[in-house]
Amino acid sequence: MRMLTRLTPRVLRSDEGIALVAAMAVALIGMSVAMIVVAQTIMVANDSGRDRVRTAEVHSAEAAIDSAMAQLENAATCEIDPVALGSEGSETDVTVDMEFYAADGVTPVTCAGGVYSDVPAFATVRATSTAGTALPGIDPERTVEVKLALTPKSGETAKAAIFTGTLLTTGVGVDTDSSFAGANADVWVDSGSWRCNDNADIQGSVYVPQGGVNIQNGACKIRDDIWARDFLTFNTKNGVNGDITVQNGNLTTSNGAINAGGEVHIAGTIDYPSKVTADSGVVQYGIGSSAITPMSASGMPVITYDPSDWPGWEFVTKAQFTSEVISQWSSPTWFHSDINNCSFGSWQGGSVINFTRDEAVYDLRGCAPLLPNGIKFAIYGDTAIFVNELSANSLTIYSGDGEAHNLYLIAPSPSATANGIKVTSSLRVEVPLETFIYSATAVHFTNSSFIRGQIFASSLKMDPSSEVEYSPVGENWFTINPSTSTSNGFTVQILAKREVS
Repeated sequence: MRMLTRLTPRVLRSDEGIALVAAMAVALIGMSVAMIVVAQTIMVANDSGRDRVRTAEVHSAEAAIDSAMAQLENAATCEIDPVALGSEGSETDVTVDMEFYAADGVTPVTCAGGVYSDVPAFATVRATSTAGTALPGIDPERTVEVKLALTPKSGETAKAAIFTGTLLTTGVGVDTDSSFAGANADVWVDSGSWRCNDNADIQGSVYVPQGGVNIQNGACKIRDDIWARDFLTFNTKNGVNGDITVQNGNLTTSNGAINAGGEVHIAGTIDYPSKVTADSGVVQYGIGSSAITPMSASGMPVITYDPSDWPGWEFVTKAQFTSEVISQWSSPTWFHSDINNCSFGSWQGGSVINFTRDEAVYDLRGCAPLLPNGIKFAIYGDTAIFVNELSANSLTIYSGDGEAHNLYLIAPSPSATANGIKVTSSLRVEVPLETFIYSATAVHFTNSSFIRGQIFASSLKMDPSSEVEYSPVGENWFTINPSTSTSNGFTVQILAKREVS
């Protein structure tokens, strides 16, 4: 018993300090838990920040795409500058890439300086957004991609009352106006320069993408814009109702007061700057050619005899046509051979050839009609007449039934031996007919001529008192200068949209 009594205190004394150990263990556990809580809090905060930035990146990428689409709506756009978006804590940097494709959706279309190598029909716009400030871990990145369909907006180059591939000669009293309210009767000289040396009244704009314009007479009036690449010269006091633009040269005023109803932009110099005013107050010169969007020549549009261009139309041969003329005129037998060769005697002057079919294409390329003075065509339906050349002294074309019809008079042969369409006295196409006259070589008419429609020719000579009243009857074949009509922007349609990453 004594032994046990002695041992008991020793055992009890060996428990001394265990409370300290336990306390330290509890402290370590508490510290570990606190560290886990802090780490978890930091991780949650970082994740929350990253999620916020990721959300901001998606929104900013979509905003950049919206901005790109808006720019494409307003003008030819090749690239979009990088942009910083967002507020403090969610700043993002956005870059935008654009790729353009032709109508087949495969062929790439390049773009430089606001000019496309071809007319883009589709575009892929890709916006990539990254964090504006560094975040812990891998920086988040979001890319949004949209595929667009592009339709060029009609602008200054989409329509013309008169288009010439190389040469335009105008005489006294040449006018263009429009049968459409609010539409312009524009003049387009694709290659070379134009000199207006007599009184002419252009109720529209004049575009000369590979030359200059010389206005020699104060009675020569341009009612909208003048756009010339190389020069613009006024030899007397004058002005325009719209803009004056010279993309690569000078404006010469000859010390006469010149006023623009719009703005004046001259790459080079103005000989008398104080003489030039603009209703908008904008008169810029010496700005260099790079400051002005270029306008490319389109080349002479090509129309060939292709039946597939006329679905559902009837095709009339030369033999059928001459047989109908013989029948209509009750011609004597001895004259049949001449008519069969499209040769008409002067004694037939004043006679009428009736084109009685509707939606009919007359293929008269096998002959070169030489029409006597005063002959008339009566049109009873939509009619196309193909000739290699046509010559007449005076020709009147009218609606035989008084109804509105379209007439297409086309000389598609580019041969140097083809004379095109030449009426040496007067060509009159009476309203309500609307007419598209096309020649791969020349068109020449004189003295009180009139048509409602369009004239497209490699060269065009309009002598005194000739008038073209614009109506877009020929635009189902082509649009003038598609590479520059895109400078007016596009109608943009979203085809697909996705988040890439």
